[in-house]
Amino acid sequence: KLIYATCSIFRIENENVVMKFLERNNEFKLDPFNNPINGDGEMNGGMANIMPWDGNCDSVFIAKFKK
Repeated sequence: KLIYATCSIFRIENENVVMKFLERNNEFKLDPFNNPINGDGEMNGGMANIMPWDGNCDSVFIAKFKK
């Protein structure tokens, strides 16, 4: 397992980095996970943007990979 996380909301620092990583590391795939704030169902195919209003927290982007 590999987790990529930022406190950014910018696509260039989040989803774009994830896609470039996957292009260069084909042994990794995104791994769906439950919402870390409330435990609800799988998050966006292995990526999630958590916003301050979601859980009284800072913004965070999370991507989970498995090899």
